[in-house]
Amino acid sequence: MDLLINIDVPCLARGIEFYENAFGLTVTRRLGAEAAELSGWPARLYLLEKQAGSVGQTTARAITIDIGPRSTSTWWSTISRWR
Repeated sequence: MDLLINIDVPCLARGIEFYENAFGLTVTRRLGAEAAELSGWPARLYLLEKQAGSVGQTTARAITIDIGPRSTSTWWSTISRWR
């Protein structure tokens, strides 16, 4: 089983800086201007730049679930477990 962690951040550069300094992670690759993969944990970690108020969705197999507007008032994340 692979574990994949997606974390929404309001600013990708500041998010990368935070996770590098706080947890010693390093950028493995950039996925365009709004996403980055970081390594250093047993799970793959992706930072996704998403602005407050944008609508998030999650897809598990063939089901899409609306999880409502994003909030950047706290550092929360949606953690997904994939096989």
